[in-house]
Amino acid sequence: MPERVVTEQQIEKAALLRRAPIFAELADADIEALAKLARVAVFPEGDEIIQEGADFDEEADGIFVIVSGSVEVRTGADEPGGGTLLMRLGQGEFFGEMALLDGKPRSASIITAEESQCLVLGRWDFLRELRRNPEIAVKMLAVLSGRLRVMNEAVGRLE
Repeated sequence: MPERVVTEQQIEKAALLRRAPIFAELADADIEALAKLARVAVFPEGDEIIQEGADFDEEADGIFVIVSGSVEVRTGADEPGGGTLLMRLGQGEFFGEMALLDGKPRSASIITAEESQCLVLGRWDFLRELRRNPEIAVKMLAVLSGRLRVMNEAVGRLE
C-alpha cells in the first residue's frame, strides 16, 4: 500500500506535473505556476472520484494527475467494478480534462482500483492560468487530441 501524504511539501508537484503527458511540453515557469495551484487528494480503493453524468462542481472539480495508485474509467457503472471498463490509468496519467475545459457533466465514472493519490488543479485556477498564458492551451491540444483518439478506439471496440 502506498505511503500516505502527510503534508503538501512531501510531493514535488512540479516534477509530477512535468511527467504527466498533458503538461510535458510546458515551459518550466508554466509548470511551476500550475504546481502552486495544485492540491493533493487521497482516495481509498473503490472510491468513485467522478460519477458519470454528474454536474461539474466549479469549486471542487478539476483535472486530476495520478501521483500513485490507479483508477478505472467506466461507463454505466452503478458500483465499483460494474459497467464497461474503457481504460485503466496509473501514475503520471490524468483524467477530468474534458469537464475541466467545458464545464459540462461528466462523461464517465472514475473509480479507484487501489488507494490513489492525485494532484488536483481546480477549473477556475487552471482557466486563470490559461488566460494569462494561452501557450499552455496550445501545447496541451495535441495531448488532448491523442486522448480523444484512444477513447474513440475504445468505444469502437465495444460496438
